[in-house]
Amino acid sequence: HQDALVRLGGAEAAALQSSEELSKLQTENDALVEELDSIAKAFDESQEQNAKLLKTVELKEEAATRLMQDRLRHDRSTSLLTAELEALRERTAAAERLVERDAEHKAALEKELRTARDTASKQEEAQRHAAASLDRAQAQALEASREAQQASAALQAEADRARRAGERERQSAGDAAEAQKKAKEAEQVRDTLERKLKRLERSGAGAAAEPRGGSNEQLDYYRSMVKCPLCKNSNKDTVITKCGHAFCRDCIDSRLSLRERKCPGCSQVFDKSYVKDLWLEYGA
Repeated sequence: HQDALVRLGGAEAAALQSSEELSKLQTENDALVEELDSIAKAFDESQEQNAKLLKTVELKEEAATRLMQDRLRHDRSTSLLTAELEALRERTAAAERLVERDAEHKAALEKELRTARDTASKQEEAQRHAAASLDRAQAQALEASREAQQASAALQAEADRARRAGERERQSAGDAAEAQKKAKEAEQVRDTLERKLKRLERSGAGAAAEPRGGSNEQLDYYRSMVKCPLCKNSNKDTVITKCGHAFCRDCIDSRLSLRERKCPGCSQVFDKSYVKDLWLEYGA
């Protein structure tokens, strides 16, 4: 828009300068025409004077020589005036051509001025649209700012929750250490029970077809200590470190997939991070 205004100002200045030059040329042309009229009038007057001189020559032969000299002088003046008149005509023609060029230049400037005005009008329209878009963008930015403030508040709340969760995590770290200790003790108990169970199974393999009731009950007791208390089939191979209770992996994974996050033995809440593998080491 500013470039168009600068070009418009330049075009108007050029048009004003051309108008001033045209006025000067017109003034010079008028002066030349006036001078030409004066010369023509002088020429007419000289013609009249020549006629008078001719009449005087007829009347006065003694003045013939002087009159002839005057005539020659006037003829030379006429030639000079004719040459000057031709030069003036050429200058006038040149001035007319210059006026035509100035008119063409003025027409071109007027056309460029109209184009610049049209461009300025379009730019003003574009600026109005841009202003409307800016208003919409500012409104959207204000809305985004409000949303950002809300998000910041939510983020702060989330950070507070994360801090509290971290505190709980640090609290639970001590519980986890205690649970690891319990799991270790459970593994030791389980190893002991497995060894006893193996010995009972080896001793029961060579017994009679009708085993003793006391040995079977002890064997069943040891088996129940090793088996998962939920499914009664798989061995205990998974421990919940938060409380130390052991189960089989399938039962614990099933409860996690069903979002049953309470220990079946003590109902303490746990998640996947508290579930660890429990490995048995069989002794002789």
